[in-house]
Amino acid sequence: MNGSVFLSKYNDLQLTLLSCPQYGAGLPCAVVANAGNADMKGVELEVIAHPGDGWTIDASASTLNFKYTYLDPAAGGPGRPTGPQYGMRPAYVPKLKGSIGIQYEFDLASGASITPRLDASYQGEMYASGSNAETNRIGSYALANARLTWRSAMKDWEASAEITNLDNKYYFLTRFDQYTTTGVTDGQPGRPREFALTVKRKF
Repeated sequence: MNGSVFLSKYNDLQLTLLSCPQYGAGLPCAVVANAGNADMKGVELEVIAHPGDGWTIDASASTLNFKYTYLDPAAGGPGRPTGPQYGMRPAYVPKLKGSIGIQYEFDLASGASITPRLDASYQGEMYASGSNAETNRIGSYALANARLTWRSAMKDWEASAEITNLDNKYYFLTRFDQYTTTGVTDGQPGRPREFALTVKRKF
């Protein structure tokens, strides 16, 4: 078992300025500058267990709490609705993540083995922009995978059949939010249910 508890204090976060008269530019500006401070607190836990012969269970979980402690008014905060606000989260930083896997290795009379395995993972809600909005929100999702592996008695041959995204969940990996300028928002969906068969030979 491995675990950690941490507190990170960030000074001079790089944010995009919405106005920058100091550079002789008005709106839009889009200059990246050191324009914020933040605290980030988190807990992480990893476990690998062998509760009995042939059994393996592995799991991990983490939670992350992000809080702006200062925002340059030229970058966001009150009066800057298109910029990051106090209480918002940075891009692609979910608050919760977790995974678990379980497998059992069956020994065959020939000396070979068969190992079925199930995996599940969860990712909490996150945003594709530091200016959190529904148009750049990536909803939470959980995925499950299954695999069946055969290994020869000499461990030199291995064959696996697997299915990923078992329930064919539709989810987003990224979002590209242009809603405030063009009225459009789009994103990259994750991979659908897929099947694979692999064969390995060790020399």
